[in-house]
Amino acid sequence: MSATHGKTLGVAAQIRLPGMSAARAQSFMSDVDQVPVRIADPELWRVPASGWPSAKPLNTVESKWAYLTSVPSKVSGLWAKAVLDAQRDSGATVLLTATGWLSEANGAKSIASAMDWIAESRRLVGDDPMWVNLTMDSKWLSDTSLRNALIDEIVESSERAWHLRFWWPEVKPRYGQLVDAALLRGYRELATATAVEGKRIYLANSGLTGWVATALGASGFSTGQSWGEQAFAATRPMGSQKGAKRPPKIPRMFDSTVLHTMDFNEYSRLRGMPKHREYSTPYSAEIDTYGHTPERASLHYLLAVGELTASLNGTRPNFLAHNRARRGQKFLDGLSPVDQLNGISKPLHLASWMKLLR
Repeated sequence: MSATHGKTLGVAAQIRLPGMSAARAQSFMSDVDQVPVRIADPELWRVPASGWPSAKPLNTVESKWAYLTSVPSKVSGLWAKAVLDAQRDSGATVLLTATGWLSEANGAKSIASAMDWIAESRRLVGDDPMWVNLTMDSKWLSDTSLRNALIDEIVESSERAWHLRFWWPEVKPRYGQLVDAALLRGYRELATATAVEGKRIYLANSGLTGWVATALGASGFSTGQSWGEQAFAATRPMGSQKGAKRPPKIPRMFDSTVLHTMDFNEYSRLRGMPKHREYSTPYSAEIDTYGHTPERASLHYLLAVGELTASLNGTRPNFLAHNRARRGQKFLDGLSPVDQLNGISKPLHLASWMKLLR
């Protein structure tokens, strides 16, 4: 992505510390030492008592990170230093504050407590690069009073960079896009209000919703090869009868024309349609030559998102993103009834995005 897009695209590398050993974290960061922005997310919201609705007891790998096993209820410089040192030792070049889940139950109290932890993190970090790190329920976007409280804190704070992650309701279909109108409007209000004040917000694990928010004023977003990296969202429990075989995984592929991940067979069919534009990557070329694999398809998705993000580097990025969504919808509208996409392959978000991006 860096080689292809140069200065039109800023690229960072981010790892999730609790999911790997210290040695693995250091090894990965060493492998990407050419990337100037490297983030080692401590994922403090994973702690069972954090308030995150899906928190579970720490597994064996997570328990080896000492900072996750004993989280103080009051500001502790010693514990905050342990969180920051874990990131430094892993090779991070930008540190995330020692802050975790931001409860919506008592928003004012929660955010005041978080600001105390942020101040302590800044005291320990000094002038080194640091981003405020907050993870919260999507109500902080959809609820006007909560959203305004968050925006006010961002605007009034001396901190300029904010790494924000919002817990969405379940997204259907899997690998689809967020279509909740209230949440999308919340992203727009957050992005536009903070951009006016010169604040930089980075939306973690937000996928193409983050791309839309970036078009509206956010400074960036993160995504990845797996669904969990593309959407921080509730998931439906997957159960099956004992002894029953799991259904085969659906081969998927991201299509840049309709901005949607779909069944690979449907993607292959679309490519032969008039007015379907081909946005090839080295990985889609590999698929054409050697066949589909989940890894090749997910790497194709990453490069495609890189192209989409680089395309916003111009005047009125919201207009540029609107044009991409409009072209996708126009292509779909031009398909005959028998050629229309259905099920998991049908994009449901383009009309919502066009309305948001106007």
